[in-house]
Amino acid sequence: ERIFHDSRTLRALLVSIGRTFTGTLLNMIILVLAAYPLSLEKNELKGRDFIMWFLYIPAFFSGGLIPTYLQMKNLHLLNNPLVLVINGGLFTVGNCIILLNFFRNLPKGLSESAKIDGANGFQSFFKITVPMIKSTILMNTTITIIGAFMVFDEVYVMTSGGPGKATEVLATTMYETGFRMDNMGYASTIGVLLFV
Repeated sequence: ERIFHDSRTLRALLVSIGRTFTGTLLNMIILVLAAYPLSLEKNELKGRDFIMWFLYIPAFFSGGLIPTYLQMKNLHLLNNPLVLVINGGLFTVGNCIILLNFFRNLPKGLSESAKIDGANGFQSFFKITVPMIKSTILMNTTITIIGAFMVFDEVYVMTSGGPGKATEVLATTMYETGFRMDNMGYASTIGVLLFV
């Protein structure tokens, strides 16, 4: 009962939901719009191999949290709610690879017959291609939502929940309640809310 009357926890829940919704929506739009052109053949997209290497190498050799912190500091995004969305992974290479492979495995005849029937590229993409990979988009959306709700380290290092607890999410609230305020019972309740 206390959890529903605690303004700090409710604000953290709203921030978590807002961050998750905004980040997931932007992530899915960027992923679909990036994976589709990269799934084309080499002769259809010039420089495709260079773009693929440009995306893959940083995914394998990520600098971690400290370079990310320094980058956000240089961009003056520390203690800014925008850092929650930008740093939350607007573009994840792993999800892009999954979508890219599904795009490549679609039958080419469907888009060709749509062109013969008079559909332009956008109509063919949104009315034929996207509905065929709906299940993959749903799976990627689910993975992204789970990851966005479980975020802790990025928020704690970049903003510490500030300014004025405006960027505090459920995981940081749980940590602060349990370890800083020494109230493990209530922190466990927040953990159950985060789990549900």
